[in-house]
Amino acid sequence: MTITENQIQRLKNDWIDIANESLEIECIGNTFYAHGSELATLRLFKSYNLMNKNDKARQSFSKNLNTYVFALDISPTKDK
Repeated sequence: MTITENQIQRLKNDWIDIANESLEIECIGNTFYAHGSELATLRLFKSYNLMNKNDKARQSFSKNLNTYVFALDISPTKDK
């Protein structure tokens, strides 16, 4: 799957709007990560998981980075 710079920028803008705060966002493999405050990452998690039932979204604290992280896997799902 190829992701364009325009798509990445749109995602960043959307996530910053949802989080209502600035975020550091990166893409590693097929996963987007947003680093920010606990509240900002929980807002993203609520938007993707609780409201849309997206099981590819998760929120946690990274001890290595000493920050909260929201992650969204964008790899396609396999039909069962």
